[in-house]
Amino acid sequence: MPLSEHEQKLLDELEKQLASEDPRFAKNINPEPVAGLSARRVVLGILTMIAGAVLAVLAISFAASSGPLAIALGVAGFGVMVAGGLLAFSPGKGRSGGSASPLGGSGRSTSPGGGSGGGANGKNFMQKMEDRWERRRNEGGR
Repeated sequence: MPLSEHEQKLLDELEKQLASEDPRFAKNINPEPVAGLSARRVVLGILTMIAGAVLAVLAISFAASSGPLAIALGVAGFGVMVAGGLLAFSPGKGRSGGSASPLGGSGRSTSPGGGSGGGANGKNFMQKMEDRWERRRNEGGR
């Protein structure tokens, strides 16, 4: 179920607040590096691994007739399989650096009266959430 527009705005606010308060943590939980695995690279890598396996099987079939050629073909097949595995399951280079992510620095102030997170009472988003939490906790404890 997709988020409503209001929920998406709240989530964006939380992400920006997190990035401004703890950028190292925000960078660690950023999902962008995971997205570096593309279906194209995985399929290409698996096909390369299959080609390497075919070379290794050919090396086994040639083993009886020509020894040195079979050994070279087997080593090449193994190398192609390893290269295919690395290609398939290593993250790509283009996504992780320099992209504008939702957790990037927002430049907002975290002081109560400053920044763009202030509402009518001059509090930022996180302080509003903390106040709501305290009110609910106090109302529930009566």
